[in-house]
Amino acid sequence: MKKLTNLFVLLGLSLAAILFGYAIAVELVHATIEAFHQGISESDALVLLLTVIDAALVIDLASLVIGNAAAEIKGDAVKDSAYIKEKLSFSLVTISGVNLLKVLTDIASTEVRVVVGAAVIHLVFLITLVAVKRLNNAH
Repeated sequence: MKKLTNLFVLLGLSLAAILFGYAIAVELVHATIEAFHQGISESDALVLLLTVIDAALVIDLASLVIGNAAAEIKGDAVKDSAYIKEKLSFSLVTISGVNLLKVLTDIASTEVRVVVGAAVIHLVFLITLVAVKRLNNAH
């Protein structure tokens, strides 16, 4: 039953990664066309760059989970999941950090609750990463 579940995780995440990659490609094409016709401000270029970095990190996170699910199906999974937990935690910290940077690039017109929310989410993921690292080092 676990192999079947991992197969569904593998297929679902693979499809999601493909669709997410397609959506980002469409956004890049749209932004490039708009930049050639109307120009692009420095802050818009920075937000676009952060969006691409964010997309790459999300796809990397999905590929990590996909690789682990595929290894479990084949029976090659590592019994010690500490490495996977650390990688997942680090990826979430990085993704939330990029999202926080995107929020901070337009701080003048961003509501305070949005800034606080992004900062709290990032802080929670950061604390989680520290806790995971400490637990892994304790063993």
